[in-house]
Amino acid sequence: MKGRPFIVSIISISIIAFLFNACPKIVSASYEIQLKNGKTYVIHNYWEEGDLIKFHFHGGVIGIQKDTIKSIKDSDAPVVVSGGGPFWSGDAEESNKRRVKRDIPKEGSDGELALKGKKASLERQLKDTLDRYREAKQSDNNDSMSIEFRKVSEISAALEDLKKEVKEIYNWDLPDWWNKESDTPP
Repeated sequence: MKGRPFIVSIISISIIAFLFNACPKIVSASYEIQLKNGKTYVIHNYWEEGDLIKFHFHGGVIGIQKDTIKSIKDSDAPVVVSGGGPFWSGDAEESNKRRVKRDIPKEGSDGELALKGKKASLERQLKDTLDRYREAKQSDNNDSMSIEFRKVSEISAALEDLKKEVKEIYNWDLPDWWNKESDTPP
C-alpha cells in the first residue's frame, strides 16, 4: 500500500502535463504592436532578430521590419497562446510533407473573396470585443470582463480555425493577403 499514493501522484502529474500541452492557454500579460499602416497585433511576447521584431501569432512566427512599427507597448488585453506548452514537440514540417497538393484559388475569385471577408469579419469582432474588455477593465466590471474574455477566446479560436482552413486550401502556405490588413467589408 505504500507505493499506491506515489503511483496516483505520477498519474495525476501525467494527466496535468497532457492537459497543459493539449489546451490553448489564455494569458493576460501581453504587448501591443502598432504598425505604421494601422494594423495592431496583441501578443504574449516578442524578440529581436537583426532588423526584425518576431513573435508567435496564431500558430506561426511573424517577423516584421522594425522601421514599419509605430510602437510596442504593454497591454492588459488577454491573448490566446496556442501550439502547446513547454512539453510540446510537434513537427509541423514533417506532417505538412504528407499533405495533398491542391489547386490554389485565383486572385480575386469568389472563394478567395469569401475567405478574406470571413477573416475581416472575425478581426473586426475581435477588435470590438477587445475594446469592450478594456472598457470593462477600466470600470472594474469583473462580470463583463469575464464575458468579454471568453468571447475573445472564442473569436481567437475561430480565427485560428480559419487560418488552418486557408493554409489547407493554399497548400499549407498562407497567402500574402493573410498578413495584410483586411479591407473587405463584412
